[in-house]
Amino acid sequence: MTRDELIASTRQLVAEGDRLQQDPSLRGLQTWLQLSDDLLVAAWGSMDRYHLAWLMVGKPKQIVRGRPMTPDEESAYVGEERGMAPGQGMGTLPGERE
Repeated sequence: MTRDELIASTRQLVAEGDRLQQDPSLRGLQTWLQLSDDLLVAAWGSMDRYHLAWLMVGKPKQIVRGRPMTPDEESAYVGEERGMAPGQGMGTLPGERE
């Protein structure tokens, strides 16, 4: 992969991420993660153990099996709340009151 190809692919992935933020869905998130993984493999080589550990972060304790997730379950799984995932946004400094 050339530098220019990497830059173009990264920009495309960011644009896809922006669209996903506007209309989050489990299928969209899964597709975006696969595209991200494919880009990282092309650029840096396989990092399976790191990605596997990362994908386990925030995994729901009770996995839905044998049926589609409800919209509320899907939203909770994707981690969105009013357009922001947990941990995003401005934090507070130690000693500051919330």
